[in-house]
Amino acid sequence: MLDAHLLVVDDEAPNRRLLERLLTASGWRVTLAEDGEAALAAFAREPFDLVLMDVRMPGLDGYETTRRLKAASQGLVPVLFVTALTDDRDLAACVECGGDDFVVKPIRRATLLAKVHAWLRLAEQQRTIEAQRDALLVREAERREEHRLAAAMLAAVTDSSASLPAGFSAWQRPMGEIGGDVLLAGVTPRGTHVCLVGDFTGHGVPAALGILPVAADFRRRLSRGDSPAAILGALDDQLSEVLPPQMFLAAALIEVSAGRDRVRVWNAGLPPVLLCAPDGRVKYRFEASRPPLGIALGRGPLPEQTRALAPGERLVAFSDGLIGETEGGLEAAEALAGQGFRAARAHLEAATSPPADDTLLVEIRVDELAELPREEAGALAGAGGEPAGGRWRLALTVDAESLAGGNPLPPLNDLLQRFLGEGALAQDTAVVAGELFQNAVDYGLLGLEAAHRDDPEGLERYHKERAARLQAGEGVGRVTLTLHGASGGEAPGVVVEVAQSGPGFDYAEALAKAQDTGQTHAHGRGLRLASQLSGDLAFSAGGRRVRARLGGSAGGEGAKSVE
Repeated sequence: MLDAHLLVVDDEAPNRRLLERLLTASGWRVTLAEDGEAALAAFAREPFDLVLMDVRMPGLDGYETTRRLKAASQGLVPVLFVTALTDDRDLAACVECGGDDFVVKPIRRATLLAKVHAWLRLAEQQRTIEAQRDALLVREAERREEHRLAAAMLAAVTDSSASLPAGFSAWQRPMGEIGGDVLLAGVTPRGTHVCLVGDFTGHGVPAALGILPVAADFRRRLSRGDSPAAILGALDDQLSEVLPPQMFLAAALIEVSAGRDRVRVWNAGLPPVLLCAPDGRVKYRFEASRPPLGIALGRGPLPEQTRALAPGERLVAFSDGLIGETEGGLEAAEALAGQGFRAARAHLEAATSPPADDTLLVEIRVDELAELPREEAGALAGAGGEPAGGRWRLALTVDAESLAGGNPLPPLNDLLQRFLGEGALAQDTAVVAGELFQNAVDYGLLGLEAAHRDDPEGLERYHKERAARLQAGEGVGRVTLTLHGASGGEAPGVVVEVAQSGPGFDYAEALAKAQDTGQTHAHGRGLRLASQLSGDLAFSAGGRRVRARLGGSAGGEGAKSVE
């Protein structure tokens, strides 16, 4: 440390000059003080890197001066005593007052310079350590504040025991200050109780970051009545796009029917969701049926698992952190969960060792869930998923240019599930509407030739031509798709109407092919499927308009023409 600034304190002028000459010759800057008071005054004016102190001085001696200098510098400036004293007690006193080392007179140049070099180096290292410590303390304070804000944000979008619907209980403990386990619950417009239990890869802020978009999308879709399968599919798409390859979300979505008599579970990579009898016995395990969400290679349909519910039964879900909290693996975790929420929570809170993973335990007591009156549940969900006839209407009008932006039907299908629930009627309506809409677009709006689809090569040319015309926005006129509830018959039904303002098409040939169950041509199959599902399909206006009815009084007439 060549630019060091040294303070020499000695009441003898010859000693001060000798030390000054030796030290300045080595390149150091030196300030002289003739006694303790002068040393303290100099120390107050400017910083020093090292002090060479005499013991015997008038006024403040070297011991007291050293104590005050050490206090003023918080002990960071080394003090070397330069003394003629050789008594062990005197030398020990040099150290006891705060001195770091001593040089015995007569002064030997090599010894003096070696000790000064060594203590300057140690002082520099100490200052570096202190600076690093201070920086770490600042960073730690910033980190704690960041975690506090992150925890507050997560608390605002996720559920805790205090915010859960009646019948739900949850216990959660992150490995650190925040974790990647997530619990989201609510009631759909159809009166069903839905709960998402998830476990993101890893711990801390990286894992917790994934919770925010998941929570926002889950809440939005739940409030508008999306089906659980649609919610999971949307979350899977979203996470596959935004998560890095090493991250994913193991999740289970649980839906209890409005009547509290049926449960459906979709499990993607989470430990088994348990259906427990009133005595704690595990009646059924909803095992994971596909890899976690957000894994591109594992994407695909997520099968649902359905079971009837009986009074007094409980549903229990947990993250894999619970398995690590029990000795005996999954079997022990299931046994703990079967004891009931209070007993399991008491066991977990009594643990003394720090958690090795984020842990989440959720219990749903079926009897305590809010149950809608049957007439209200019927109005929301329909009996068995059927619609409240005549109370709703959906309409969509497109032209060739708007079709270039993509398929407009998926959002419409989401709305269908809101009105029809998730039964067969909603699925059949979506299929029929899709087939009739595509039929009107292809043969009316785009003017494609159905006969081109009769062989594999022609079918390939057909699809290429269709894609090219859609991309270019070619086509004449518009297509309007209308769906509405219709009362009549033993149950409410749905009417699907498609109208197009283009030139129309040869619907007579299409009807013939639709009614020919033995035909092998590619074209006509969609129309035949629509005819089979609706049972009441009629064309009019030269093929520019078609009407189908599903459910209710529909049935049996098949495809026909009405002019």
